[in-house]
Amino acid sequence: MVTPPDPGPWEPRTIYPLLDALATCLCTTLAEIGRPVHPECGCCVVGGDAPPPRLFCDPGQAWVRDVAGTVAAPSQGFGRCVVGPQTATVELGVYRCAPTADGDGNLPSCEELRAYAKGQALDKAALISTVACCEVLKGRQATVEEIRPVSATAGCGGIWLRFSVRWS
Repeated sequence: MVTPPDPGPWEPRTIYPLLDALATCLCTTLAEIGRPVHPECGCCVVGGDAPPPRLFCDPGQAWVRDVAGTVAAPSQGFGRCVVGPQTATVELGVYRCAPTADGDGNLPSCEELRAYAKGQALDKAALISTVACCEVLKGRQATVEEIRPVSATAGCGGIWLRFSVRWS
């Protein structure tokens, strides 16, 4: 088990509190629409340059990730410690079990494919609702940049949304 570092007084200066609040909003929204994720590790803030590994497709896995960011030049202030406004690109995503061929090579039925597509549409609505309604984003300029499905690999697929937000 990895123990997170103690950020001390620096934590409020990082984007992590915003990411953590978004993860709570996303998983609450998914539960409210009847699409909960894995109860222990299914809703995480993750790091790295790619979405997390697909570990909990049943009942689902959701994540929040800081994808990129920019820092504007300071508009005012003195000294080398002044930092200008910061904008982040944040990714929210959900993995679910996806229909695949069975052991005999039979392809999924249209009904199975429809059910998966309907679930993916519901997950997409939850992602959009998280950006539109999460309290931590109130008063911040948040702009959805892209929403994409995640191809099913080994029976696990999903959808992700990326948005930009000014956070400092």
